[in-house]
Amino acid sequence: MRLTFFWILSISAWAQINLRTNIQSVLLNAYSEAGGITTAVQGDVFPDISSEQPVFIAYRFLYGASLSQTLVDYQGDGHVNRPINLAIQYEGNLLDHTVVAPPDAVSIVRWVRGEDTIWVKIQTPPRLWLQRQGSPASLNPQNACAFRIGLSARNSFNFASSQYDQGRANLRANSRIDAPHTIENTAVSTLILLDLTQFTGDLTSSLFPPGFLAQTIYLNPDSVIYPEPPPATVEAGMPLFAGDDSIMRLLPDSEAPTNLFVTTATCQSNPDGLVPLNFRVSVHVIAEEGTQIEIHLPNNSEYGFVFGDLISLEPHYDWDLWAGDIPQEVTREGYQLGVTTTGVVDEAYVPKNARFFETPGGKTLSRDAVVRLAFGSNATFDLSLFRPISPTVLPASVEIVRTDYFVDRWLDSPPFELTQRGSPQNQHIYHPFNAMLGNFPGCTISK
Repeated sequence: MRLTFFWILSISAWAQINLRTNIQSVLLNAYSEAGGITTAVQGDVFPDISSEQPVFIAYRFLYGASLSQTLVDYQGDGHVNRPINLAIQYEGNLLDHTVVAPPDAVSIVRWVRGEDTIWVKIQTPPRLWLQRQGSPASLNPQNACAFRIGLSARNSFNFASSQYDQGRANLRANSRIDAPHTIENTAVSTLILLDLTQFTGDLTSSLFPPGFLAQTIYLNPDSVIYPEPPPATVEAGMPLFAGDDSIMRLLPDSEAPTNLFVTTATCQSNPDGLVPLNFRVSVHVIAEEGTQIEIHLPNNSEYGFVFGDLISLEPHYDWDLWAGDIPQEVTREGYQLGVTTTGVVDEAYVPKNARFFETPGGKTLSRDAVVRLAFGSNATFDLSLFRPISPTVLPASVEIVRTDYFVDRWLDSPPFELTQRGSPQNQHIYHPFNAMLGNFPGCTISK
């Protein structure tokens, strides 16, 4: 039987934990990197906690925001839980104070893609974090200790390493212990990457909405790493924190600067008895690291894209799961798509999981296509839809989904190679829009 339990903390802890944040600009309907959170403990709170009965701080993101990466997975069903130990740093000015907290005093124990909460476990009482001349030293606003999330591995190391050498931090950086990915034994990224595609915050009142709710909760420590998430945190404990609660500045959404128009429609059929409807897509202000245009046709369309052989596409790392394993390159494949352009096309293909259908003549067509454009002020590209020759005029429509990419070189350089220095998912997905292209003409088969 799994037991889950919690107790509300006493009011005496009120305001003895102070939160400081930095704010990053993010887009609605996007995957974006939010700002970081510094949690400063300014009093001897949680005096009786232990490894058997720890306290958890749950940082819960609001208004439909969720985590877009897994950094610390749950345990079970083929998943491995590998916590991230957080560096505790002394923030006071007294030179005779040293940090003596063990490496695992504070750790991230759950950070799972699709969930809305980061779970941090504290298992060593803060009264044992700091010493003065060999004796325990109390924490207060002038002698606080703090830990940080929302940093790259490099920045975490830069913040804590020199402090560690002076005895003013318990770790050189946020890090895992015995991580298969060796660099993470030294430093690991805790960048907060959020999925804001379902965000429901109110932009009419403030561009700095409350980004998260921090709460302290006592739980059975095993329950936090079960495959199912822990209980909802809204009523599980009191928010005993002072300070900041926003980590993002919302930029208003906008329409996709993309236009379509038909160039030609003829009755000249190809060898498969298919006639074309040729159209042009005009894309303005291509993003820094490229713009992707997805083209989707109606589910029952009698027209589609002709495609070629299966080809290899540019590989990338699996950035959705980054939980201590050695990052793996993901091999991507698609079917070659014929396209002409005035810009630079990085990729043009029909996805392997596209919606395929067969014409009465036995030709397989696709109802989906993808074109990825390289950075530039604007570009156009030409594509063709095909349908079997018919005497009936047939209207054609498409749905366009535009995604702008803002980060490509998101892996850091030595000695922090294969750690994240930025968000690999920093992208803006515009709202899909539908467009009528025009008509396939009625054509007769020449005898």
